[in-house]
Amino acid sequence: YEAFCRATGYRFPKYWNEKRFRHPDAPVVGVSLADAQKYSRWVGKQLPTEEQWEKASRGVDGRPFPWGEDEATDEHACFGRDAAEGTTDPVTSHPKGPSPYGVHDTAGNVWEWTTTADTDTETVHIIKGGCYNDPQPLLRSDMRLEATPKDKFENIGFRCVKSA
Repeated sequence: YEAFCRATGYRFPKYWNEKRFRHPDAPVVGVSLADAQKYSRWVGKQLPTEEQWEKASRGVDGRPFPWGEDEATDEHACFGRDAAEGTTDPVTSHPKGPSPYGVHDTAGNVWEWTTTADTDTETVHIIKGGCYNDPQPLLRSDMRLEATPKDKFENIGFRCVKSA
């Protein structure tokens, strides 16, 4: 994301200067839906729909968590940390957490933007995955929250997908 900002002159994320969110392998946070979409296009990808995100997390067997039915531990996900002082982890830090497709960190770390708008209002978009300061129930792959497209919080980031 830093390379994108430097190459294009695009603004750096809201929490860019906060040390707890600056690990080079941790997810970028403090980006709006538009910020995430612009980066995705720049790298030749896109943001996932809610359905794409959920399949990547749950596989085809509908498991509640990416790893299956077991309760989450620190080996599965980044969660349950202090909201004021906690932080995200570098991607792939949780060896027991990947989905059936090998996708890391779809539970915990940060909520992730999807391109799916709420069908009732279309003024909010669905975010998925839970974050570093959430309790375990919010890590379920079928859990969803809503965020307005302009939201830039320390617990919302994104992942890209590419059409096969």
